Amino acid sequence: MSIDPSPIPTPATGLAPPRWRHVARTRGVLAVVLVELIVAALVAYGLWALRRQTLEGELRMLGSLSAAMAAQADGMLDVADAVLRATRTELADGLLQPGTEAADALLRSRAAALPQFRSLEVVDAQGALLASSQDEPTPPEAAGEREDLVAARATAQARAAPALFVGSPHASAADGQRAIAVTMDWRNKAGAYQGAVVLQAEPDFLDGGFARIAPTPDTSLAIYRRASAPVSDGPGDGQARLLPADVMAGLWADPAPERPRVLALPDGRRRLVAAHRLQRVPLMVVVTRDARVAMADWSDQAWLVGSFAASALAMTLFLTLRNAREEGLRRAAQARQQALQEQLQRARKLEALGTLAGGVAHDFNNILAAVVGYGELARTAAADGSAQARQIDQVMQAGLRGKALVERILSFSRSAPRPHTVLRLQPVVHEVLQMLAASLPARVELMPQLDAPEAAISGDATMVFEATMNLCTNAMQALQAEGGRLVVALSVVDIDTPLALYDRSLAPGRYACLSVADTGPGIAPEVRARLFEPFFTTKGPQHGTGLGLAVVHGAMHDMGGAIDVQSTPGQGARFLLYFPCVDAQPDDAAAPQAALPLGAGQTVLVVDDEPALVALAEEMLAGLGYECFGLGSSTQALAEFQADPGRFDLVLTDELMPGMTGTALAAALHALRPGLPVVLASGYGGPQLEARAAQAGVTVLVRKPLVRAELAQALARALG
Repeated sequence: MSIDPSPIPTPATGLAPPRWRHVARTRGVLAVVLVELIVAALVAYGLWALRRQTLEGELRMLGSLSAAMAAQADGMLDVADAVLRATRTELADGLLQPGTEAADALLRSRAAALPQFRSLEVVDAQGALLASSQDEPTPPEAAGEREDLVAARATAQARAAPALFVGSPHASAADGQRAIAVTMDWRNKAGAYQGAVVLQAEPDFLDGGFARIAPTPDTSLAIYRRASAPVSDGPGDGQARLLPADVMAGLWADPAPERPRVLALPDGRRRLVAAHRLQRVPLMVVVTRDARVAMADWSDQAWLVGSFAASALAMTLFLTLRNAREEGLRRAAQARQQALQEQLQRARKLEALGTLAGGVAHDFNNILAAVVGYGELARTAAADGSAQARQIDQVMQAGLRGKALVERILSFSRSAPRPHTVLRLQPVVHEVLQMLAASLPARVELMPQLDAPEAAISGDATMVFEATMNLCTNAMQALQAEGGRLVVALSVVDIDTPLALYDRSLAPGRYACLSVADTGPGIAPEVRARLFEPFFTTKGPQHGTGLGLAVVHGAMHDMGGAIDVQSTPGQGARFLLYFPCVDAQPDDAAAPQAALPLGAGQTVLVVDDEPALVALAEEMLAGLGYECFGLGSSTQALAEFQADPGRFDLVLTDELMPGMTGTALAAALHALRPGLPVVLASGYGGPQLEARAAQAGVTVLVRKPLVRAELAQALARALG
């Protein structure tokens, strides 16, 4: 059993209103939560499926739009290719003579059939205009370094097949308006480069009409080249929606760019993208749309459905929890009522037994008074050492045992009230633990946890001592067979609401709570109901009188306290005593002391690194009837002991000293002489002092500063 050292008990099941976290663990609530989780999962799956369908629909739409725009652009370039090839052939065959009226008329007739193109031009190898379809004469244009003409010249010089080249948008020298040049080289019969045939197109000749067929304002189109500026950025403010160069590089590298996709841009935006390569020229048509805008309808639906589902589930869960808690409150009320009835029955039974026991004890005490009184007179008259004196001594011993038994019975029955004084609880408990430590079985570990040095109560110190001793003795007996831990804890607790305990309900207030817990076999349910009955015992007639817990019950009732019992068979038991705290300060004046136990000339080795303390101990011990030998060094003391191990009857040593601690010295002395009584006195030895002292074989452990009475009692216990 894991012992919780805290003296604050957990209320018995059913005796307190259920907490929300306890209600939430009931089967009905868990079933509702499971159903709600399934419903929530289905709703989430439905929303996810709807989102996927919406996204796929948007991507299909963009893919179709991109394919249509690519087909339109390819068709426009097919027308341009046919016109440019026919013109370059006529130039090569000499059928078209640049600079003649016939040449210009032919160019005008061809350009008139191409509404998407402004003009059809012929330029020489240096880029100078030779002929044009425009009616008005055009000024000379130094266009030899224009990229479309550079590409045409490179194609001719490489003796490659003629090909279209679409240039970047530029300002026309003829009218200053922006145009896109679609160019093809022309050569003479020998294949030498002579110049180029150019169609000056409108900037939107490849994406014309997109603004009319675009499904939404946020849908944008752009036409990109592999390694230079876009040919077209579409209608409107398309420049702001152009894809970054690294994104386009990925599309160009993709063997299947036609597959629509969702791309995350470096600025955090997400866009739906569909792309198609053109067939005649290395251009790519890319249609994009903002993913957030595209999924706006789905987002609105998801928020609506999710909010409704969450509200419905939350309301259902709240109503279920409320109903479950109300049911728990009803059961708790019934359990409290039953517990109060059981407490009342136990109280009446104990009261009846106490009255009976008290009456018998009171009458028997009168008889004992006569027996003991006359016995003392007879003993005075008898000669010491005579048979009559021995017989009277036996009678007196029996009478004193009977007197102690009567006092315990009267204490339980409360027929002999004791005067109350204000006292501190912790010193009394500490005294009990000191006495227990000397007789503790080898396999029982005593774990004191006293944390209420200032707790003051109104009561009788002897009653508190007896109650604590009885509980600890019972716990030690429960641990005698298998061993285990005995935890004695003391703390101050504040009770805010009435607390149902074993014998009665504890009113709100401030209490000193003494907890005695063991890891023994626990208490059977049939025994638990009779724990505090006088003369009830499970130990047999040779080991118990059945008055120990009865005395505890009487003492707590006399001091206005309460008792609680917590136990599970096989997992130990825990007794809790609640003492009402008082604000008055205890009278710390020393009570009259009994005669001190004196020594009989035993030799005591005193070891302390403070010479003044060595001298004080020597003087005190001499007054108590001991012979002393004081040393200021532990190593010197060890050497002195090694020289004559049988010289000393007891060793009194400090703990913290240079060279060797008191516990280390005790261990070394026991190695030389096992069984040597050692009293360890320490003002502070660390949190593990008791464990170290026990391991080193220390007989008695006392705390500094020592008074004469404590020293006398400690030495007497060690030598006894």
